Amino acid sequence: MVKPLSEKTLEFNVTQEMIFSLYGHSTPKPYMYGYSMRYEKKTGFDVSLDLPGGNTIVSFQYKKASAHDGNTFVFKFNNNSQNDQHNILYYMAVATRPVPTVFYALPALIDINSFEAALPNLLDRTRFVDPIHIGPINDGLPHQCHVNIFSNVCTVQSESHKEVPVLRWKDLMERIKYGDAGIKVKELKAALSDFRIDEERIWISGEPRKKRFVRLTAVVLR
Repeated sequence: MVKPLSEKTLEFNVTQEMIFSLYGHSTPKPYMYGYSMRYEKKTGFDVSLDLPGGNTIVSFQYKKASAHDGNTFVFKFNNNSQNDQHNILYYMAVATRPVPTVFYALPALIDINSFEAALPNLLDRTRFVDPIHIGPINDGLPHQCHVNIFSNVCTVQSESHKEVPVLRWKDLMERIKYGDAGIKVKELKAALSDFRIDEERIWISGEPRKKRFVRLTAVVLR
């Protein structure tokens, strides 16, 4: 039986390649920190690259491609049960500015066969998008982005079909090497001391729907 390609498989293996690629550029050596479901709900993070001593280099929310057309891959986001994950990531990114610390990781792999064929170079087919560039989403709905891995264009499928910048791993690694990405855990906690999730009642198409909206006022990592 052919196993399906899971998001967790991508998360483990792509992050492992990141760690190996950073080994020659970082002392002490980085490791992968996996978040509990409770923390992921608060922060939007699947995994971080950390250094001993309390430094988080960068954090990621992985998305698995749901479809593709040639070199263009479709990724769904803000599709958690509350349809609020993107705004959580967005405000996490806002809180830790000016240093970019939060990214969507988007491996352009559709099934287990394409995954196995790409080994051990999964990073060559992975692109990274800063949620800041997408901006906040206030309609309480899931969205899609289309990523072309050759032209490195990400198009957010909204009314405006907004195009946002895409990074390859080599670009992100350069930022990490020169200190243009990353934050100490204590600084992250301080930045998030005013961050919380409020519930509001909104109206969509004339029907009342209760949705959670992220405000830059309180999730403290504990």
